[in-house]
Order: sequence, then C-alpha cells, then structure tokens
Amino acid sequence: MMKYLLILIFVSINMISYSQKKVVPASQSASTGILLPRGSKQDSRMFTVISAQVLLDEQGKKAGTGVKNPEIYYLPSVGVSGYNTDSLMNAVRLAGWIYTPDPSDIKYGWLKKSNRNMIVYFSTDKNETNFYLAECDKVPGAAPTPSNPVNAAKAPEVKTQGFAPTVQQQPNQPQQMNTGSQVVNQPTANTPVVPPPVNNPPVIPKISMSENAVFNGYTYSTTNNPDGWNALVMDDYVQVSKGSTVALIHFGINMTDDARMDIPGYFWEHVAAPKYTVQNLYPTVYSVLKDFPYHFIQADATEKKTGRNVFVSFQVIIKNGVAYCYEMITDSKASFQQQFPTMDFIEGMSKYNSFALGANDLIGTWQEGGGAFTQYYYVSSGNYAGMNITVSNLKYIFLTGSNYRTDVKAVSNNTYATEKEVGNYSVSNWEVSTTDQNGKISNFNAWFEAVKGGRLLHLQNKRFTSEQFQLGRVR
Repeated sequence: MMKYLLILIFVSINMISYSQKKVVPASQSASTGILLPRGSKQDSRMFTVISAQVLLDEQGKKAGTGVKNPEIYYLPSVGVSGYNTDSLMNAVRLAGWIYTPDPSDIKYGWLKKSNRNMIVYFSTDKNETNFYLAECDKVPGAAPTPSNPVNAAKAPEVKTQGFAPTVQQQPNQPQQMNTGSQVVNQPTANTPVVPPPVNNPPVIPKISMSENAVFNGYTYSTTNNPDGWNALVMDDYVQVSKGSTVALIHFGINMTDDARMDIPGYFWEHVAAPKYTVQNLYPTVYSVLKDFPYHFIQADATEKKTGRNVFVSFQVIIKNGVAYCYEMITDSKASFQQQFPTMDFIEGMSKYNSFALGANDLIGTWQEGGGAFTQYYYVSSGNYAGMNITVSNLKYIFLTGSNYRTDVKAVSNNTYATEKEVGNYSVSNWEVSTTDQNGKISNFNAWFEAVKGGRLLHLQNKRFTSEQFQLGRVR
C-alpha cells in the first residue's frame, strides 16, 4: 500500500471530529494503551472533541504536522491521585512509546512507536489534570535513537504558568525622526520580555456603573477587580486603571496592506499618537533571530487632554489578520518596568476585559462556529489524493424567562451529525447554570468580553474546565 504524506492547509483554525455526547470512566488510552489513574474519564462529547482538535491543531501547525482523531481524558488532580508528569512518562514508557518533549511549550510532547506518531497535551490544574492526545503525521525534529534516548522519567514537570528569562534588545545610538512640525530624539529603549498571559475568568470582582462608561444595551460596563485594577468599557477600547497607571486595551482592527509595511509605526500613528505631544520616541526592531518578536514602541510624551507628562509603551499583537493594540501609560520608564517586567505582562492585561452578566443580558441567540479543510498528496508522485472538509456550528438560544435550547451541527465530508438540548437556565453575575431535558445540570463560569459595539459571551464548564465556548450574539 502506497504511503503518502498529509499536507495540511487551513482556511481557519477550528474543529474536526464528532462523537456522541458522553463522559465515561477510562482506565487507559484507547489509541495508545497508556494506563491512566483510577477515577479518570474520557470525554467524547462533540464540542469537547472539537475544542481539543483546535488546541492540538494549533501546536501541530507550528510543528508542520497534521493532527486527527483526538482523545480527551480528565484525570484526578495531582493532589488527589498523585499522578503527575513523572507518572505519565513512566506509563508512556511501559506502553512502549518514545516521548519527545516539545521545546516550545512544556505542556506538549510527541510520541513515537514504530510507524505511529502522536501529539500529547498534559496540563495539571488545581481541580483536575487534562490529558489530550491525537494522531499526527510525524514527530517534528530528529527522532530519538537508542544511543540518545529520551529520559522520560526526567521530563520537565508540567506547569501552568512560568517565566522565560528576560531578553533585552541591544541598544542603538539615538536617532532623529522628523514628525513634520517637530524633530524629536529617537533613542532605542532596552525592553523586557515574556511569560504566558492569564486568560481565566476574574475572581468575583465587584461591579458598578459609571457615568463615563459607554452604554450599549448591557447591564454592566465597569468591573472593580480585587487586585485594584478597574476596567471601564469605552467606544474603541477597554480602559484599565490602577493608581496613576492606565492601560488601554484597544478593540481589534483588521490588517491592511498599508499597516503591514510598518506594523508598530502605522498603528502608533493611527491609534496612540493623536493623544500625545511626543518628546522622545523609542522604536524597537522586530526580530525572531534576536529574540525580540514584538511590534513595540515606547515614548516620552505629554497628554494633550490633561497636560500630564507620561511614559507610553505600545504593543501590537497580530492574530488571524487582526491587530490588537495595547497602550500602557505610566508615570515613568521605571514605573513601567516595575509593573510590566516581561513583555507578555502587557498582553496579560486582556484578562481585565471581563464584565458581569445582567439578568436579561443573555436573551437572544449566541453562536460559535468554524471550519477547516485538509488536502492530501502522494509523496512519490505529487498527485492529488483527495480532500477532507469539516464545518461545525453551535447555537445557544436563551429565551425570555428561564428556557433555553442548543443546536449543534457538524459536517465532515459526507457525514452529518447534530445534537439538540432544551431545558432551563439561570444567570448570576459570573455564572450560568443549565438543566437539560434529561435533568443533567451544567454549571459554567461566565463573563462578557467587550468588543466594538457589543459583547462576546465566554462559557467555561466548571467541572470540565477545558470545555470553553466563545459565542457572539446573532440576534
């Protein structure tokens, strides 16, 4: 039988598999034979499988490999079962697999056994451990050999958060920039770098109304967080403040050809610069090779509205053709470095774009959906070998009173699947609870993310924390 290589071409990242809605006890991985601790469960519900496929697709895409047939397991937490990363590595070895850790993210790894390859995601959280795995085309990089085996028992322990070493860009000599009416000094700043942002729902913040907030049909436009950061929805951004420090989390802006010519400069001029009179501008050079893959500008400036002298740090992050701008306003450079010691502390401010739900805010239809396609080619001849197309759609319809229904649809080539729920729901500021037609209760952490002119609804299953939905209002 002729072997062929999968070449994966994505239109967008989302979904891929369908299974019946169920969570069942599991003692080992069905595809790998890896033993699991007592109390483990396998989740084969359609949208959970789709969510896992999206997560693994992202990592597979970085490694240049296709991913399919994901399995999702929930393991008892390390505190309950004692089953940690070392336990998993021992189980992997006993099942006859060779494990290679992913150098870009310690939560991921790669398994190889004969001609079979798998991608693995292993995350130890407070309440449970999430273990996902799926088939993949290849293990990236050189495979381990008997003369250079992977020491599975000493694999790095999985951590949910961490800090990378601070990397500073080499300073250059001051330059001059002609801004039209004014020539300003342009020295290059030393700037800090990187841990992962936190994207969890807030810890029950206080909520209040403000006369400065933008009213757009939702009950709450202000959140006062326990750590002292207070968020306020404005027309084009969320304003987050603590003391004299202000962070503006700008809503997404579609990229254009003009913007791509000079990403930080273009968005600085169009988004941030009009608010200030700039004295000194500190540009940085985007460089993956020099460990500074950031679109970043800083400036000494005076706010036109208040006359206050400030230090402005401005970062642009591009995701799927959309630019997200983060504008940090501090009293000084020293204040910025103290509050934002690494670059990803800036993106981490996006967690404050979280707002409570009002009693009637959900009434209407909310939807999440996506699709992807895979094309196959024969390695030996290069001839086309076919295509796989998958599309999915989830709708939550919240009705007046306490009734709701869901509609899940998935199409993969000639296979069509659908699931429906009807039942009752209740809403509190940070939670949504549903009871379906079979009496099954699902409790979700819930919060709104502000976007231009509206909200996105986030739902995170409290029991199965990897089950998360991001829904936009349809009507």
